[in-house]
Amino acid sequence: MIAVREEIRAGIEAVFPGPTQLHIYVLGLGRQGARNLPHPRGAATPYLGPREVRQLVDDPRICPAVMRGQLTLFPVRRRLERSDARRISGRTWSEEEVLQALAGQRAANAGLSGTWPKMVLRLIRCALAIRDAEGRN
Repeated sequence: MIAVREEIRAGIEAVFPGPTQLHIYVLGLGRQGARNLPHPRGAATPYLGPREVRQLVDDPRICPAVMRGQLTLFPVRRRLERSDARRISGRTWSEEEVLQALAGQRAANAGLSGTWPKMVLRLIRCALAIRDAEGRN
């Protein structure tokens, strides 16, 4: 910062190769607000306020359940995306409570964080939806 001031006093234009930002914290002045520099690739999403709470939904178009034991004529490769998993968030299975307890127990035994069982349960819910759609027991 001092070198730039000296260059400006000497009449030399301070040229920087890219966008720069300087944030200084001085005791007694408190923290000053800083402005973000533009992101070259637009990777950052702007903050638009608090997120709205999503309601649990059960979209019957995502992996509709068939009768148990019914076989499919042609095998279908199924791939569920995150958006599909959100669309079946309200669907329930009888095995879900037992699997949730097992995932929590495994995470505690392995010393994993509390988010690990939630992630595993999302994957298990997708697998259960595919199982119901294929008619397997």
